[in-house]
Amino acid sequence: MKNYFILIFVICALPACTYKTLALQSPRPENVNEWELIKKISVEKMSKENLISYLGAPYSVLKDKNDSIEYFIYQDTSLNVQKWSIEFQQNGKLSRVTFFPNVSNRENFTIEKVIENWGKNCIRKKDIDKNQHFVMNIYYLDCESQRRAYLNNHDEISSLSLTIQ
Repeated sequence: MKNYFILIFVICALPACTYKTLALQSPRPENVNEWELIKKISVEKMSKENLISYLGAPYSVLKDKNDSIEYFIYQDTSLNVQKWSIEFQQNGKLSRVTFFPNVSNRENFTIEKVIENWGKNCIRKKDIDKNQHFVMNIYYLDCESQRRAYLNNHDEISSLSLTIQ
């Protein structure tokens, strides 16, 4: 019976230890301004190696077999939700950066803050997604230079997307 409890403890403790180890691998301080980080990644057109040296190892790496695209996924370690999706083309070139604000930083990612950081030429638009079994309206701010801020039903920013050219 004692061995059974030890086995359960080890099984339960192992994922927590692994998660904490992953969180400690990130050399980037947690209190960095995300707007500055978005700008840095896109302006410098970071390579995979530079991104990893700056943000640490991604939480997961997804590969699209058809397009040969690779996605680096980063988590918000305090909330355990996705924070970044960074897309690289087959040749290793950075092609898209997507940032997902959450409850911990929502006040920094409002429509006003998007316009303040991305310019006054942001235009509110609506698309219709018919890919599902139902019709869904997609609202976003279309800003210059391939930048979009997607909105949820409460006019809050759900994600920021930049296409890197």
